Amino acid sequence: MTNAWEVTVDDIEHVLSEHSKSFAIADDILINLDYGRVEKAILHYADMGDQADCAYSEIEDILIEDKHLDGPKLFHCP
Repeated sequence: MTNAWEVTVDDIEHVLSEHSKSFAIADDILINLDYGRVEKAILHYADMGDQADCAYSEIEDILIEDKHLDGPKLFHCP
């Protein structure tokens, strides 16, 4: 199964901005982000809005796990 969703720099910037992080996205975030994990998570949803919410949640989880964000968690899958 394929999907039309692709994680973009804008998606990552959105998550960072919601956490009041306005710094430029470091190359290591772009290189090391587990894009497959995000895409796999959104496949549980058919609605594009739900997919976006889930993508932001997964991106946020990864950034917290990789210590780029401290939390608290702001995004959640529906």
